[in-house]
Amino acid sequence: MVPDEIRTEVHRLARAAAGDWCPNGGWQFPFDFGNGIIAPTYTPVQAGLHPWRRDVMLRELDNIFAGRYDELSVLDLGAGEGAMAVALWQRGVRSITCVEVRPNNIAKAKFVCNHFGVEAFYIEEEVGSFLSHETKKYDLILFMGLLYHLVDPFPILKKIGELSLDTMVIETVLAHPKMLPFDNDPAYSPTLAAFFVRRDTVASHTAGTIDLELWPTMEALVELLQYAGFPNFRRADYGLNPPQYFAANERILGIARKG
Repeated sequence: MVPDEIRTEVHRLARAAAGDWCPNGGWQFPFDFGNGIIAPTYTPVQAGLHPWRRDVMLRELDNIFAGRYDELSVLDLGAGEGAMAVALWQRGVRSITCVEVRPNNIAKAKFVCNHFGVEAFYIEEEVGSFLSHETKKYDLILFMGLLYHLVDPFPILKKIGELSLDTMVIETVLAHPKMLPFDNDPAYSPTLAAFFVRRDTVASHTAGTIDLELWPTMEALVELLQYAGFPNFRRADYGLNPPQYFAANERILGIARKG
């Protein structure tokens, strides 16, 4: 495609995502298509946040997989517009399966992958449905910005653990509750591992498919990962000046491993 055609399609896909929540539409990731054509993000926040997430992920994965990216099979759950698939393809990965439920995001991702020469396999399906029938195992699973949109995190993570050969990149919000004392029977001793309910809209192309969210505490996240078969978890190295959400530990991006 020539630059004018690319620019037209970028803006058409942006407008296709418009709604009451974002009247002008937009993109989640500020892809640079060359010739001064940069995908307009929904808000200025995405323009800085999502490239930062990608770069942190890549630095961590370079420490694990550098020199053998071409040997990896990757599963990207909730793949959105394909930013992580593009980044991993450019690192040398040649087996990438992306699962995404929103048709607009799929259309954007296919356009992006075609532009950058990425041969990712896209599946338009809800993640839980996909996992219910998937049997292939993957060296690397991406599970970024999805956990807190699930109302059934334990069986979902258990299935991800069964499909994982080694490593998962996980990113989620964290709850910071002010705990109240329990009046239950003294024999009942709850821990600080907990999920808290939050209501959100389903209208946004960056939100979940239902209007409920479950935000885990840090303790709940660790318990969940251990239950799923990932006994080793660590926060990623954010480097200098991470976004406020991450600096305040309101969101966390980390690496979960089986060994």
